[in-house]
Amino acid sequence: MEPPVPNKAYDAVKKYLVEPGLLEEEYAEQLREIIEIRKKIEHKEMMDAAGQFVDDWIDKSDKFIDKMYDLLTVLEEKKKSKVLERTEDVMRKAAAAALKSVNKLPKKEEDVPQEFRKQFIDNKLIDGYYWDVWKKVGIMKDLAGKGKADKIPEKDVYQMREYVRTMIRDLSRVLKEEGKE
Repeated sequence: MEPPVPNKAYDAVKKYLVEPGLLEEEYAEQLREIIEIRKKIEHKEMMDAAGQFVDDWIDKSDKFIDKMYDLLTVLEEKKKSKVLERTEDVMRKAAAAALKSVNKLPKKEEDVPQEFRKQFIDNKLIDGYYWDVWKKVGIMKDLAGKGKADKIPEKDVYQMREYVRTMIRDLSRVLKEEGKE
């Protein structure tokens, strides 16, 4: 999503940040005031400002910037959580599909990881490190679920996603070789 033009920024902040509860109304109002001041300066309606006015806006802008950095951190943590959730979901679905193609899909969904390990990793059809990937994705997702996504390096999140993609390619190759896909 592209940043909005200044005259649409207030509405965008209200819609995407205030209404969902990510940002307090006061920050949206400060943004609206900043946009109005900018417009007055641009149209030469405001040619000079008192020192106290400038000092007040410097203080407000410092708080505003700090709040935006805090918000950025929260949004980054949410993104990590979503990526981990999606990565685990894709991994589980791929494992279930692979097990189904070899007629080994367990009746209970919670048995899929162990059966996957038994059929594909223990039988050395795919590399053993994929089991470590499976466990690490689970650990990272649990951490994120407990609100500790900040403890997970962003590069690890994306690295696990890439490992899962590679695992899926390897599974696909193995199943093609076995004539099961």
